[in-house]
Amino acid sequence: MSVIQIDPTEFGRIASTLLRPQYADDFSWCVFDTRENMEIHALLTHLESHETVHQFEEAKSTMIFTWVDRLYLANQIAAAITYVKEREFTLQHLRVTLLDLDPYPTLTEFYEQLRSIRYNIYTNNGRCMFDHNDMTRLDDLIDAVAHQIILDMSRCKE
Repeated sequence: MSVIQIDPTEFGRIASTLLRPQYADDFSWCVFDTRENMEIHALLTHLESHETVHQFEEAKSTMIFTWVDRLYLANQIAAAITYVKEREFTLQHLRVTLLDLDPYPTLTEFYEQLRSIRYNIYTNNGRCMFDHNDMTRLDDLIDAVAHQIILDMSRCKE
């Protein structure tokens, strides 16, 4: 097993893909747990003004970006534990400017990058650097993207 530290721009592209209007409804729910999803739906039913909707969208973007940042940190920790000889290393947070990157052009590329990241948050001795809840969210996201790819392929055949 070989761990690679994935470039932060890939994580920025993941966040921008999740925030892309085309995919936001299909995939962003994966990043939230059941309680958060229920709160989001309750808020949506009570939104009245354009300003409130904008504030909600900002909060949702922040939550998605924070989750992707934790994913980036997990990758850095796995790589450092695997390869850094000294037991000191520095972690970097994602820069918010990475949200300006272009999203993945295809769901297949998005899926492949998510699978690569999932593999690369484990150390060589099999310890996962992402907590159980976040790992469940990542797995749900990978499954949702795979399901959408299959759905799109079946529509093309019709």
